[in-house]
Amino acid sequence: MSHNPFGIEWRKMREQAVAGQRVTIRRLRGIVDRHFSALPERYPYEKVVRCYTLATLLREFTDLSLGEIGREVRLDHATVVHGLKKLRRHYWNHPTWTGVISACIDQAEHAAKQDITVKATRNEFA
Repeated sequence: MSHNPFGIEWRKMREQAVAGQRVTIRRLRGIVDRHFSALPERYPYEKVVRCYTLATLLREFTDLSLGEIGREVRLDHATVVHGLKKLRRHYWNHPTWTGVISACIDQAEHAAKQDITVKATRNEFA
């Protein structure tokens, strides 16, 4: 069975990220761009899935509102809500996208852990 990124561990990571330093928008965008540009060929709906993946990471690892996320991914807030649901319900289970989305989420979680560790270390010496 594959790792479900939207389970309990995901919520724990989000809580830690909220408590600690947030991962930057630029860093999340770089993670998504890097993984999607590594695909061996172009697929239907690639731009849509890329956009929804970035919106999901922005929602989980930043304090941005849905409207602000929409501006980042060039969609209105209602489409962002639809995209968040669509990614979880449809694209996550799709054989083409599961590995790419999972890799983006894993790298974002790793980035969040690094940022939290850096902040905790800096606070110890302050």
